[in-house]
Amino acid sequence: MCVDFKVLYPAQEYSSISLTVFFCCCSRKSVIQDQFCGIINISVEGLHDVMTEDPETRTYKDCMLMSHFEEPKVTEDEEPPTEQDKRKKMLALKDPVHTVSLQQFVYEKLKAQQELLGEQAFQALMETVDTEIVTQLQEFLQGF
Repeated sequence: MCVDFKVLYPAQEYSSISLTVFFCCCSRKSVIQDQFCGIINISVEGLHDVMTEDPETRTYKDCMLMSHFEEPKVTEDEEPPTEQDKRKKMLALKDPVHTVSLQQFVYEKLKAQQELLGEQAFQALMETVDTEIVTQLQEFLQGF
């Protein structure tokens, strides 16, 4: 049974689900290989949620990533961040959704799976994924 996680969860939680599900990807176990298509589908949906495209360079950036060094830009009509805002940011920086690039994570896990299975077995596994999903995945992973 397939569950449409997008209906149930907002982007942050969906990204977390994508990280979790894709973490299991690198395996020879038949249960993982049987669900590989679903794992890729969930990951591509997660990438759609968190990636923004730069129209000039046509590259993608994970909009959920945060940095310790980023300070929010405050305009004249805005108030500076409160202590509560700073605590929220520090807490968010402990969440993998804000510290791990989903794009890079998916790329690294796919490469590890390819090395684990070998080129032919990996290609056979990728052929179980819908061609449109594979095309979208390739677009997201272009820069790697």
